[in-house]
Amino acid sequence: MPLTQMIASVSRYRPEDVEDAMAGLPDALKAILHRALQRKPSERYPSAAELRDALRAALAAQPQPFGRKEAAEELARLMSDASVLRDRVELDEAGIFPEGLDADEAMPTPITK
Repeated sequence: MPLTQMIASVSRYRPEDVEDAMAGLPDALKAILHRALQRKPSERYPSAAELRDALRAALAAQPQPFGRKEAAEELARLMSDASVLRDRVELDEAGIFPEGLDADEAMPTPITK
């Protein structure tokens, strides 16, 4: 992700948006994401390996297995959901792109419920 897009995303999305996106996730996974998204580097995972280990432990603790088959099914479901939502965003709306970003760098405006 280009730095300009990352900066725009950080300033555009509120903590409530992140909470909405995490609705329905297991508490252990929410805790991992909260730690990974901390603003202060000292409060995040010190390495990608430690984040990976935390994610693996959270998956292993789930009551049902989550292997390749389940991952493929989840990806298919997410892609289907994204296809439906994609049609709800009008990329040519005025003001949809943050100031200072080219259209190819910008992200769509989050969908509000």
